[in-house]
Amino acid sequence: MADSIASEMPIGATYEGSVKVSRTQIPLPPGKWTVTALNESSNNQFNTNATVTMANIVNGRLLGYISVSTNVDLGRNGWQTYNFCFRKDIYFLHFDSAYQREQACWGINHHIFSPTGTYSPTYGKNIQQALAEKGIDMPKVMINTVFRLANEHSYVNYEILLNPEFYGFSSTGESNWASSPWHKDLIAKDPKRRQFLDQVKEQYQGFYPILKNQFR
Repeated sequence: MADSIASEMPIGATYEGSVKVSRTQIPLPPGKWTVTALNESSNNQFNTNATVTMANIVNGRLLGYISVSTNVDLGRNGWQTYNFCFRKDIYFLHFDSAYQREQACWGINHHIFSPTGTYSPTYGKNIQQALAEKGIDMPKVMINTVFRLANEHSYVNYEILLNPEFYGFSSTGESNWASSPWHKDLIAKDPKRRQFLDQVKEQYQGFYPILKNQFR
């Protein structure tokens, strides 16, 4: 592999406010975010792609975790389009562009998790293992805010996953994505859940222009 950010993203390092991942300064939600995993791999151009995972644990409970994926080495020919930017079945999507050399969108979805995970990062542990070591169960469902930016040379995928149980919502009955009470077709039945997603949207919509401005 050509380049690495391992020395810049040591496992256990904690960040507040923002964090620089490769070339892009990433705005962080409030609180302290601790690196739990870093994965680095080569693509078919022998360039390094990196994914960093950071968790926010408050009083022994998971508030949420974030994931930032980006290329470490500069590319030349753009990137495959990102399927998330084309989705019509999620709670919210703001779409600007989806071309090989210009991609920009962000949106909010819900994500169902299994108690254990097979993801094996280069450094650290996957989120299920990292939580298990602290005696914390992986939430069944999390609210996922996704940002995607790409140009000819770089891409960044930034995901902010919040644990609804931390905010007082029950996970009873969560078994699959389509039947979740967080699904956009079902959420109208639950004003409190809808209000929560609207608050998530309001909190993170300002991150999109910041990311666009910081994106390198």
